[in-house]
Amino acid sequence: LPGLIDIHVHLPPDNALKLTAGAALSYLAYGVTTVREAGDLDGTAINAACALRDGGIHPVPRLFWCGPFVGAGKASFKNTILLPDASKEAAEAAAHQVKATGATFMKFYEGLTEPMIRALEQACARHGLKIMGHVPAGLTYEDARIAEVQHFFGVPEPATLERDTIPNRSCDWHKVDQRRMETIVEATL
Repeated sequence: LPGLIDIHVHLPPDNALKLTAGAALSYLAYGVTTVREAGDLDGTAINAACALRDGGIHPVPRLFWCGPFVGAGKASFKNTILLPDASKEAAEAAAHQVKATGATFMKFYEGLTEPMIRALEQACARHGLKIMGHVPAGLTYEDARIAEVQHFFGVPEPATLERDTIPNRSCDWHKVDQRRMETIVEATL
């Protein structure tokens, strides 16, 4: 049988607990032979997994990763590139930095504006990077138009959220009705 692919994982950071080998073994034990790391929180997880794999120390699933998060404003995680503006130069520098990590895609993150997203899309195309990410708080799904949205962010409109937090952005669906879903489907198509 072909192996399973998990397209959204967060591997453990490389720290004193040394959890990377155990995480890799857990994936493989359950038939997951390929993982897509959707955010290395401190910039150490991918290097630790690659060291195990490349050194022949321990079996590791096939890896794909996004490299540093790309956002604006205040960094949510240590492993974040902050875009200063929506210029082609800023987007190009971010794409170059992500590509240099061996990443195959870029994860758009919090604080980005619609013009920043458009500039990053163009830079990703020039660098051969695929795109995934969060719809930043304050934008709707259809305004952000991110190629692959994580966690359904942006489906509930920002004004309908009780608070601007990750749990609320994931769970405040009380105002998402059939009309809103039709808008999402139309924007997706």
